[in-house]
Amino acid sequence: MYTDAYYALQKILHDRNLTKKLERLEKIIKETSYLKKRYIDTELMQIHCVAVCYKIENEKYIRNVKLNTTIEEFKKNIKEEYTVKITKDEKNVTTGIIGTGSKVTVSKNGENIGEYIVVVTGDLTGDGKLQNGDLIKLVRYRVELITLEEPYKLAADVNGDSRVTDSDIIVIARVLVNLREL
Repeated sequence: MYTDAYYALQKILHDRNLTKKLERLEKIIKETSYLKKRYIDTELMQIHCVAVCYKIENEKYIRNVKLNTTIEEFKKNIKEEYTVKITKDEKNVTTGIIGTGSKVTVSKNGENIGEYIVVVTGDLTGDGKLQNGDLIKLVRYRVELITLEEPYKLAADVNGDSRVTDSDIIVIARVLVNLREL
């Protein structure tokens, strides 16, 4: 029986031949610059957020951006070592509120780390706010008068059940009349 957890762990690693496997895995990660840039740096970006950690989803979307977040606030929540460029409809945006559908390009030391699309829960119009237009757009989508592109579908799932249903309409309506918060 081991009384020291470190030595017990070392014994398990040695007995199961895990030490060599871990060393090989570490070597592969170090040699694979693509993984370091696309996965590890993305993870570091999430960890180093200042106040609010944004979630990178499917290496494509930035989630957990709150309604009415200004571009200045958004950039402050990313560690200073990263450069963030925001575009909307192919135009560079430096002021105002960041909304669903905005494209965020992240770089570090001049090297592109990734491009992501912003999803602001509840914002179906792309203005970063929750207003009547968002509710109308959701109702029109639910009765199949319009279709929604993927980031807007993600934003429409306000109750977080991974589906866009009538329940989401009710939640948005309740938020608009101040009976609930998102």
